[in-house]
Amino acid sequence: IDDNAMFRHKDLVELRDINEEDPLEVEASKFGLNYIKLDGNVACMVNGAGLAMGTMDIVKYSGGSPANFLDVGGGAQADQIKNAFRILISDKAVKAILINVFGGILRCDTLATGVVAAARELEMKLPIVVRMEGTNFEQGRQILIDSGLSFTIANGMKDAAEKVVALTGSRSKLEFRPLPADDPRQRKPEITLARSALGWEPKIALDEGLPKTIAYFDEMLSGGIAGLPD
Repeated sequence: IDDNAMFRHKDLVELRDINEEDPLEVEASKFGLNYIKLDGNVACMVNGAGLAMGTMDIVKYSGGSPANFLDVGGGAQADQIKNAFRILISDKAVKAILINVFGGILRCDTLATGVVAAARELEMKLPIVVRMEGTNFEQGRQILIDSGLSFTIANGMKDAAEKVVALTGSRSKLEFRPLPADDPRQRKPEITLARSALGWEPKIALDEGLPKTIAYFDEMLSGGIAGLPD
């Protein structure tokens, strides 16, 4: 059951057995943090579930392994950021922390102030890479620089991921190999035309050619496929 729906099912709340849950996930839930523990060594602190998923993907692509999913949400305050840090460093597998924030409701200067305060109070020893864009990001970066702490400030997600992976000392860059020419996934999807109430419409057979479908859509829309009715 989604935690957000529990208020509708108060009779089920008492059935929860926290002994069956990860202790760090239980601790995070006390502070309204969306945290899921993984088995990597790069801790991630992000605002927004979509950005968090993208952050984990690019860490993996850069040769690292995310240690968690952590969405602090749009309204995180200093205490919530401190508790998020405390939970991240409680994972003994973590070797570096990546903070990736797009400032909107959570302004970048607010985040930076909370990060600096938490790093000082918790006496952070782990390297921290910060990438921030959005509302007041220039002020946020200046707060980090003026703090005197050794934050690594990144320009863009790719740069942030590469820097945090380098700081962990472990890198296993993903290798992409081209498919053989006779691989069925290289086949061009079959494009035919069918009459509908709106006129002629392309019908595409999405079998093994699915990975190529988008490319052929682009080709068709740019006029690269001959024989279509006007």
